[in-house]
Amino acid sequence: MRPHRQNFRPKPRGSLSTALAKPSNLERIAPESPRPVELLKGMRVDGNSTLTSDDAALHDLLLSSAYEADRGLTADMHTIPMAHVLHYFGAEARRDAIKASLGRLLKNTVSFGTEDGQRYEQVPLLVSWLSRKDDVETVHFGLPDPMRRIMTEKREFAYLELAALPKMKCKFSQPLYRVLLAKVRESRRVWIPGEDNTVVVTASVDEIGAWVGFPREKDGSIHSGKLRTRMLENVARDFDRIQAFKIAVNPVRGTTRGNPIIEVEFELTLAAADHRRIRANYDSAGIKQFGGTDVEEYRARSDIWLKAINQLVATDTSHVSLSHQVLFRLWTAAINEMLTQEPISEGYHNRIFRGESLRDQIDRLGPDAAAWGFIQEEAEDPDLLSRSKQERIEIANVGEVARRERVWGADAKPVASTPAKSPVQQAPAIRFESCGEIRLTLNNTLTTIDAIEEMVLDPIQYYRAWSGEQQKTIRVQWCLDGADDHMVFRKKISEHDAMELSKRFSDHIEGAMEYAA
Repeated sequence: MRPHRQNFRPKPRGSLSTALAKPSNLERIAPESPRPVELLKGMRVDGNSTLTSDDAALHDLLLSSAYEADRGLTADMHTIPMAHVLHYFGAEARRDAIKASLGRLLKNTVSFGTEDGQRYEQVPLLVSWLSRKDDVETVHFGLPDPMRRIMTEKREFAYLELAALPKMKCKFSQPLYRVLLAKVRESRRVWIPGEDNTVVVTASVDEIGAWVGFPREKDGSIHSGKLRTRMLENVARDFDRIQAFKIAVNPVRGTTRGNPIIEVEFELTLAAADHRRIRANYDSAGIKQFGGTDVEEYRARSDIWLKAINQLVATDTSHVSLSHQVLFRLWTAAINEMLTQEPISEGYHNRIFRGESLRDQIDRLGPDAAAWGFIQEEAEDPDLLSRSKQERIEIANVGEVARRERVWGADAKPVASTPAKSPVQQAPAIRFESCGEIRLTLNNTLTTIDAIEEMVLDPIQYYRAWSGEQQKTIRVQWCLDGADDHMVFRKKISEHDAMELSKRFSDHIEGAMEYAA
């Protein structure tokens, strides 16, 4: 075991182990793993590489799994269930293909350097073997010391979107993605509503060849025609699942014979931060709920609408009259438009988060991410938001009527001609001081009781910094395999403690924390 180094080590985003527990979890949880910028843009495979795109994705999976379990990477060996690896690569994945991929990772080496001048060459990617017991197969693997060092020393990091990697079928797409991710991080640019959110990375054909390890001609040059057909024409398809930015590839041709490509502009349109990476700010009167209930397949977290007002929607005069409830009702209008196939506008036909495309996004990403994408799309290029206040109200009310019918059927209450006041406006919220119970309802990101205990129940049970003077009940409730369950704690909890719990468990709470009498 190596000595533990006390350095800043960024946390992974989203639980990779939970994401791999069943195939449908991966894109909904969308785990991200930190990588040093130097490793993203500077790692090169030595010699004539035999690695495929799946090999590269597998190596990133193993490295990410090890980092999640042991952020100091102090252990010599790590393990991951073969079932998790198969889930990562999808329904078509086969054990023999994973074995072959591990074999190629064993045979290839890489070289990379650091900003402080350290250079490593012929570094093995890993050592690995398989074991089986009681029909459960496990992949054992160890990482080389140089890779462990660069992963755990204090450096500039960017986050790799793990769910996107198995979808990249061209072997040159993943190294290109890593370099562009590093370029965005170095630019310090972030998405700002209403602003120009593009980052343009321009590189010569020779530079691109060096980035991705593209094979060279006998004279050492990169054939631009081959680069175009074997790589550039595949980029848009392979980058389709990237959430941090969208890409456009713009080749620049020279004026010599044949007009060869001399350089390429990669135009990256940044996206807003994932809603799970943003904290909602609540006032001291208590944690308020926004939005409303819906059937499970279309039910989005209620704090999304609060985060959207604060983070996504530009504060120009056209949006001053917006409220959390209006955003929520426009979302229900988009859901109703999708279900009835009756377009509200042309956006039904050409937007990612409208019409049949919206159905695909909900199925793939879940309603939370789809609702967030719907609002971001409106914020960047208003369609429903561009209507007059009265038109928005009318569109929103149609969606609200449909939502109530989905939830309550014939017992649905009629909708007023103006947006209904939120529950907080209709009745005073229960203040923390007067509440007797604090309720947390868990969402579906934790799929086993062991995960619930590890991620939520144990942190509450063994927390030692409670700062309240009066005991209150903390009720954690969840549903697993169709069965409701809960656990109750009695703690001397302060309002500050409650807010800290809300932040700590935000990825796993359905809606928002509630105060009850």
